[in-house]
Amino acid sequence: MELIRLKVNSQYRPCVDEAPYFSWVITSDEKNVMQTSYHITVKNMDEVMWDSGMVESDKSIFVEYSGKPLQSLSDYNWTVEVTVNNGEKAAASSSFETGFMKKEWTAEWVKSPFPMKKVKPGTGGQNPAEYFRKEFDARDGVKRARVYATCHGAYQLSVNGIRPDDREFAPEFTVYSKYLCYQTYDVTPFLREGGNVIGMLVGDGWYDSANFKPRSRKFKAEHSVLFQIKIDYEDGTSEMVVSDDAVKVSESPVFRSVCR
Repeated sequence: MELIRLKVNSQYRPCVDEAPYFSWVITSDEKNVMQTSYHITVKNMDEVMWDSGMVESDKSIFVEYSGKPLQSLSDYNWTVEVTVNNGEKAAASSSFETGFMKKEWTAEWVKSPFPMKKVKPGTGGQNPAEYFRKEFDARDGVKRARVYATCHGAYQLSVNGIRPDDREFAPEFTVYSKYLCYQTYDVTPFLREGGNVIGMLVGDGWYDSANFKPRSRKFKAEHSVLFQIKIDYEDGTSEMVVSDDAVKVSESPVFRSVCR
């Protein structure tokens, strides 16, 4: 018997900013194997954040966390041990990390100074994409670095000219007047001692697209960014780099940007 597909909030090793829930799948060469109990522990290094104890239940999805408050921007390991109806046991471990559990952003929204066109539904005539960039320094001995970013529009993120992933439509489509997602990037391998640059290429996306613009929308069309970089060093210190008035904005080679 084996436990596979360990997930937190239905994702593998995600970054979460609310109390998580857990799931797993049992595989076995035997027939009619059913879970009778589970035991979950969640740790932050050596500190036990939650010990569920042995819970008699066949539940293996949407098992809600019920431990100590999770700290923002931290790493957690979790282990689940399962007992099945023939008495056999199996355990497996995985991990997750946290974002801003209390929405404690210190970064500032930075808005493009370039005027936005009033566009019509369809294609053609849309606003060009724009570059947002900020220079910052990092010391020697970077242990870990995370970027937390979002925008009004759609963006591609880079650090020192390198994209940490290949996503194209961040921060994804939501009801923007009520809910805006942010993304987490591991940029540890891309930082270097001395000068570094974070860049965001921002286009209209769904946020500013006339094709998806509800008539009742009350917020203004704009390209703007919000980002925060947490750099942890081997000596135990850390520092934050945030979007602020030091962010520079310029035109890009992308003359038209639209989601259909």
